[in-house]
Amino acid sequence: MIKIPYSKDLILPAEAAGTMSHFLWEKNGYTPRAEFRLVYNEDALRVQLSCDVEQVTVYALEDNGNVWEDNCMEFFFQPFPADPEYINFECNAIGCMVIGKGIDRNNRTCVLNRIKPQMEVSTAIRPGKGWEVSYMIPFRAIEEIYGKPYAPKKGDTFRFNAYICGERTPLMHFGACFDLPIAQPDFHRSEYFGEGLLD
Repeated sequence: MIKIPYSKDLILPAEAAGTMSHFLWEKNGYTPRAEFRLVYNEDALRVQLSCDVEQVTVYALEDNGNVWEDNCMEFFFQPFPADPEYINFECNAIGCMVIGKGIDRNNRTCVLNRIKPQMEVSTAIRPGKGWEVSYMIPFRAIEEIYGKPYAPKKGDTFRFNAYICGERTPLMHFGACFDLPIAQPDFHRSEYFGEGLLD
């Protein structure tokens, strides 16, 4: 379980909440450092993902492209632990995203146009040193997408995983915060999500 601090102004903590250090499936020895920070207030969860890669690869130039082929970082978010539907937020280094909702890889509904305009997405590329992305997940958008109230507070939990990948980068890689003990590449395995605790 990972504790998520409260900040009225959604100021990110200095220390990372966790790392995407479980490298899966590819055995090429490439394990770039990747970490994430999380913070919340009454209105939103703020997510920052960052990684150290020497070369940033971008092919997808617009939303709903194959961002997972680029240097990509992803946050899979299950706001209601008892509801199997989760949202996948997948982003490349120029802020192009894929955002869907569903119970697994094959049953997903695109919700990008309903939530991305509210997310304040920003990215930064550090030449030779990697890149990062930061965005908000507004709770009012979660309410709209799920069709039920969402007002998490201290002591509540959600389920999630955070990932780094790149299927067409010079060295293919798949990294996760919480391990996926499966044989084939598939981030859409919510049974292996971990827990976030609002602290």
